[in-house]
Amino acid sequence: MSDFFKKVHFQYQVLKRMAAIAPRKSKKIKMLYIDYVTTAEGSDQLLIKYRFRNALWYTIDNNDTLNTRAVVQAQGTQKEISLTVHGFFRKNIYTLLLKPEYIHVIKIIHL
Repeated sequence: MSDFFKKVHFQYQVLKRMAAIAPRKSKKIKMLYIDYVTTAEGSDQLLIKYRFRNALWYTIDNNDTLNTRAVVQAQGTQKEISLTVHGFFRKNIYTLLLKPEYIHVIKIIHL
């Protein structure tokens, strides 16, 4: 699929989500859960699973996505990543520290 069609498909999916969120009374972004596991391919990759209420799309390390799962490379025992959740005229930036047994949310910035 060409880049043009990928962009059009992405924008179409965001518009569909906007139509679903628009009638809601509260458009506040709310974290429902966040977790991670090591992938089967090796211990150097982590699969992060997350879910937010009223999210249109996500940005993980400068990559826009609609998926609620992302694979990141782990280096050492701790890894710090940035997760941006885009909502209906709102944006939250989460700084996450991936520790060996849990995720620590270091900072949340509401924009």
